[in-house]
Amino acid sequence: MTQKSSALRNLFVTVGTTKFPKLIHSFTKKEVLDTLISLGITFVQLQTGKDFTGPKLDPDMEQLCSIRAEFGSTIVERNWEE
Repeated sequence: MTQKSSALRNLFVTVGTTKFPKLIHSFTKKEVLDTLISLGITFVQLQTGKDFTGPKLDPDMEQLCSIRAEFGSTIVERNWEE
């Protein structure tokens, strides 16, 4: 039997430029967030650069996650603890 760690798991995504909007936007889609949640990820930081506009959270995920801009990054966090 395996034990699931209660430690928070963070994911940092950087593309080094603002020229990959599809990649960044993919991390706010329901399918991707569902997969990350199933892996125990509780915090995603998307380093997007200060001039990047977007992304927006998938409407199906608004009850489960929050999104905010912070110092050239986009932060996606789970709204609950297990």
